[in-house]
Amino acid sequence: LPVSAGVAIIGLFALFHGHAHGTEVPENAGGLEYMAGFAVATALLHGIGIAAMLGLGLRFRALARLAGAACATVGAGLAFGVL
Repeated sequence: LPVSAGVAIIGLFALFHGHAHGTEVPENAGGLEYMAGFAVATALLHGIGIAAMLGLGLRFRALARLAGAACATVGAGLAFGVL
């Protein structure tokens, strides 16, 4: 796909993903604190993923691809209600 199409697809999924998390906010929770927690957790998860790829992915490229395929498979299973 062209980069612009990939960006559009990722943006659309990000919009729906953010909406899903926004609707999960409990009524008695402070919205700012709740979303700040999501932002910190997201940053930590991204950092861990980047560190794992830099540490292992460069040496074990096949393992990194296998892990990515496994994550995509689990995600698809969750999306279609199989898991």
